[in-house]
Amino acid sequence: MRRFFFQSEQRRGDSVFLGSRESHHISRVLRLKEGEQVELCDHDGFVFSAEIIATGKRVELALGTRLSREDSAIGKLSVGQGGIKTKNMEFILQKCTELGVDEFHPFVSARSQGNLIQQYQGKGERWRRIIAEACKQCERSSTMELYDIHSFQDMIDITGAAVDSLKLLFWEKEKKVSLHDHAEKLRSGTSVVIIFGPEGGFTEEEIETARKVGWQTVGLGTRILRSETAAIAATSLVQHHRGEM
Repeated sequence: MRRFFFQSEQRRGDSVFLGSRESHHISRVLRLKEGEQVELCDHDGFVFSAEIIATGKRVELALGTRLSREDSAIGKLSVGQGGIKTKNMEFILQKCTELGVDEFHPFVSARSQGNLIQQYQGKGERWRRIIAEACKQCERSSTMELYDIHSFQDMIDITGAAVDSLKLLFWEKEKKVSLHDHAEKLRSGTSVVIIFGPEGGFTEEEIETARKVGWQTVGLGTRILRSETAAIAATSLVQHHRGEM
């Protein structure tokens, strides 16, 4: 069944009035009609059955039964990604959503190329749209939270604030420690934060800064991977160890 997202302010009692983009998708792209059944998600993990009452510029739906809530017994998975080319960042956003990541933190580090803060300016709406579309595609009922772009220092401070979380920094020069060494902790259900550098990787100074506040470096074997490949491969492996794949 088709699934769509709505904001809390779009609900009025048992009715939901979708925004222009979702309304256009329902009315003009999918050509759904009054009386057809869909599912609505409220961004907090609740899923409702719903019936289309009116189409057009603002589609109106009548909420039905609350079907489920996407709850998990395991902690959150957060991903931090060093600034890379916009198209590659958008690819990672899409795939991390599909893989069940809860929070995504873009950041700028020493080897990020170009003025990425300027390049990313105004991309928030587009990136949230990419996330929403990925949620629909994989029938995910709760969205991935997208944070504003940070500096490297702010990112390790913000994402590493939880004392009991497992904090892993993927580094191509780490040859002794792999995810396998953290398998027991990953299976325990604790919250996990994983971060990846830009195309040029992390500097030695950044690695030492992170280690001093509790981050542990891990490697992905002997191959040197592109930033976007490393992020998707590592996230998939982490989810496998956590029992989510």
